[in-house]
Amino acid sequence: MADRPFRFLHTSDFHLEQPLYGVANIPEHLRAIFLDAPFQAVQKIFELALQHEVDFVVLAGDIVDFHRADPRAAMFLADQFQRLATQGIMVYWLEGEMDRAEDWPAAVILPRNVRIFRHDRSTQEIFERDGIAVARIVGVGTDGTGEANHDSEELFTVAIQHGELDSAVLPGVDVGYWAMGGDHSSHTFRRKKFPGVFAHYPGTPQGRCPSESAVHGVTLVHVEADGQTHLESIDADIVTWMDETIEINDDASRDNLREMLALRTSELVDEN
Repeated sequence: MADRPFRFLHTSDFHLEQPLYGVANIPEHLRAIFLDAPFQAVQKIFELALQHEVDFVVLAGDIVDFHRADPRAAMFLADQFQRLATQGIMVYWLEGEMDRAEDWPAAVILPRNVRIFRHDRSTQEIFERDGIAVARIVGVGTDGTGEANHDSEELFTVAIQHGELDSAVLPGVDVGYWAMGGDHSSHTFRRKKFPGVFAHYPGTPQGRCPSESAVHGVTLVHVEADGQTHLESIDADIVTWMDETIEINDDASRDNLREMLALRTSELVDEN
């Protein structure tokens, strides 16, 4: 139960080491954006955190593979974390399949507002506002063991888990919101499928290839004083992949097809 309302941004799967791909011949004017779109989308997320004055940000894993990323990634993240630190916004980061705390470059200082939860054990932090405990944040490790216990206060619990949802790993803990990561598409598990569980995957903020079509973004989570949770999806992607089907007649010429493609492309530009 939440005694006082709060809000936070829930995001995951930045994959800053992975540029856009899936196009055989990338036009010259799009090459820079194929490289920079993941960084621009993530920067937009941190700007949204500041704009909405959230209490904290949840990163549910697979933020960056430092073995594949260039040095820019760590410096970029440190700068974004520092922007939040200046406004007193905490960051709770659960390790995923590829982002490990020990891989963070020693030369790049990680700001003090960042709390990293290890992938192999469950640990918890108490989020405080003005010295008053507001919420319990639990990073759920792969084995579910560790320090994830009740304390004397009945705090609203946000459990961060990467991969498939397993609500049985925290026995005795009444979780109000499962912040999931590890899926590039956004979807929510309602109570009908998992009784008593409210779990959400925000998806990656930037689709990487044509198969990751539709708009991608971040989830703003509002927790009311009575514990009711409301989700608000906010677009963050820089490039949106779209699937389009154009019907043609059997006798259509190559020129007819070009005209139809040009017309539909112009319509899509106007619509977006």
